[in-house]
Amino acid sequence: MGKKLVAGTRDISRLQEWVGRSEKVTARVNPERFEEACAFFGDRPEKKKRDGLPELWHWFYFNSYVEHESLGEDGHPKLGGFLPPFDLPRRMWGGSELRFFQPLLVDAEGEKRSKILSVELIEARSGLIGRVRLEHQMAQRGRVCITEVQDLIYREPQAAITEVPRGPDPDRDAEYKRAASSTEPQLFRFSAMTSNAHRIHYDLPYTMNVERYPALLVHGPLTAMRLARFAYEISTEKMSSFSFRAISPLFVGQDHTLCAAWKGTVLTLWALQPSGGVAMRAEAAYGPQLDMGDSGPPEFTIVR
Repeated sequence: MGKKLVAGTRDISRLQEWVGRSEKVTARVNPERFEEACAFFGDRPEKKKRDGLPELWHWFYFNSYVEHESLGEDGHPKLGGFLPPFDLPRRMWGGSELRFFQPLLVDAEGEKRSKILSVELIEARSGLIGRVRLEHQMAQRGRVCITEVQDLIYREPQAAITEVPRGPDPDRDAEYKRAASSTEPQLFRFSAMTSNAHRIHYDLPYTMNVERYPALLVHGPLTAMRLARFAYEISTEKMSSFSFRAISPLFVGQDHTLCAAWKGTVLTLWALQPSGGVAMRAEAAYGPQLDMGDSGPPEFTIVR
């Protein structure tokens, strides 16, 4: 793959040269990080450890580190290595589609293999948007435990702090609700556990003066984890898939609401901004992976 970084560009033909690139991260699902995550969420580690990692907790593991000099101004690794070199500085996690075959075991070695599926430039009303779609597979003992298709979004600079965008109205009434909020220490701890140095989650002067947000942003993955945990409170059946899409931002100190309602056998979930707009949508499905038949999860063969 090569480690040399290249200059940022908006040339789509150049950016699409990154399609098909892959990388591998090997890590031990260490119990210390597991206990830290349990403390963060207020869980009892001795009760949960025997069941393996809860859904989405793989985000606390398999995160690669780069030399400090290889970080960009925003705190992320500079583009042009594994990820394509968009000349679009505002980066965010747009959403993911996940499938769960078996839990990752605590205190065991595992691997994450990632591959770039597509690279796009999109003309939108808000300006030019870049999108990278990645496929991740997390495995232990040669068998895939989790697959994830992730969208990373890149946007143009914002000239000034504007009114916080309000998400769309929810398309249905909630059957279940729970209040939630985030503090500065929670955002800092979540950044540390996910090896995320993106400054919009802890550096207020940078957030306001460079990325032009009015306050620190709540991590999209943190909101997704809260929705997944809310789903578990509603149904303790084994989750076979979970997907989420970030719609509008949530900010530190804001009270927001987790909502859920059944749509047949699928639990639909959403997080509401204080204004009542939808900040994130998600779906949780339960039961066996129907298209896997009796063969179980696939062999670990993503990298070709």
